[in-house]
Amino acid sequence: MSIGKSSGDRSSRVDLGDLSLIRLSTHGKRLELIVNPEKAWLFKQGEDIPLEDIVEGFTIFENISKGLKANIDDLEDIFGVNEEKAIAKLMIERGELLITQEQRNKFLKEKRDEILEYLNSHAVNPKTKNPIPIARIEKAMEEAGVSIPPRQALSWTLQGLVLAKGTQFHIER
Repeated sequence: MSIGKSSGDRSSRVDLGDLSLIRLSTHGKRLELIVNPEKAWLFKQGEDIPLEDIVEGFTIFENISKGLKANIDDLEDIFGVNEEKAIAKLMIERGELLITQEQRNKFLKEKRDEILEYLNSHAVNPKTKNPIPIARIEKAMEEAGVSIPPRQALSWTLQGLVLAKGTQFHIER
């Protein structure tokens, strides 16, 4: 992680490398926490990931670009606790994960692949009772205009996909 100032630009920026931020604006404060974007994304999707694997240090910032750490008294007023791990968990749950478009596309592709694999192994053609090939599932999703909600658990995404899109799939298992 490095802090740099671009020439001609009055704002400074922080190069987080492969890391990202969780940002939460509340109580007139902008709070930021450095996280592993993949682990934070999975945690926000409902997976059980240890906080130590998500967070790069438990320091909460008011402005990471300026290196301004949040005041512990303010954090206690906002979150009702003063323990670093509890505050970090609440930040991840309530805050917005700031990721690049490239990271977002990667996460959505992984989720789409997970949906395709699930449907391929669990969906059958109701007439023939045979499994439906992935290519057919992809085509049906495209024809139905399926969009994959990035912050929704896989089970809810599948339920919405199967019920709302009127697909010809029958989930057997």
